[in-house]
Amino acid sequence: NARRHGENSHIVTIFTELQGRYAGLFKTSVKTKAYLQPGNLVQAKWQARLADHLGLWQLELLESPASRILKDRLKLTALGASLALAEQLLAERHHYQDLYVSLKQFIDFLIGLSPSDWYRAYVDYEIRLLDDLGFGLDFSKCAATGTTEGLTYISPKTGRAVSFDAGKPYADRLFQIPSFWMNDKTATQAEFHQSLHITSYFLQKNLLEKGLPNARVSLEELVKEMIA
Repeated sequence: NARRHGENSHIVTIFTELQGRYAGLFKTSVKTKAYLQPGNLVQAKWQARLADHLGLWQLELLESPASRILKDRLKLTALGASLALAEQLLAERHHYQDLYVSLKQFIDFLIGLSPSDWYRAYVDYEIRLLDDLGFGLDFSKCAATGTTEGLTYISPKTGRAVSFDAGKPYADRLFQIPSFWMNDKTATQAEFHQSLHITSYFLQKNLLEKGLPNARVSLEELVKEMIA
């Protein structure tokens, strides 16, 4: 994220692999304004007299994902949603290395640096986000019977999996697990929307009682519109 600060500076927040979400002041020029596009991968050096000061950034642009997907509205919206969640939910200067790796992997898939399913990568990122913030979903066994077979539903109350047999009488009150969550199949757009609906529920229930970031709302609405 980058917020204007004065005439030629921005307060720039960067998600780093080892130092977490970090903010600093970056003095911009005509050339370096392009560095501040959300989603950019940068080489960053932070300097300050004291550790609790805002500090100054020195940045070198390495990769600009948004420039690769400018013509794809869905991908641009997904990129914005992933970053908005990180900006809103992650504590500053807290270590989230696994989440960093998950977000970086999603962006690589999104722009085609790795030949894989970016729908799955996005959903994996949101599931990881819930897990790292203490509200992970549990697919290890059925919450009612303890079986590890036939896991079909998720309980909205507990976020734990429920088997088909145990959950069938209550199916109208449970989320159905999208099939690609439990195997290596490629996610369809309809399953992507189903997944967003589920993770939206748990994000709002546990972490975002005042509502999802606008970018995340836009993503779910756009996917719903595309499958209608």
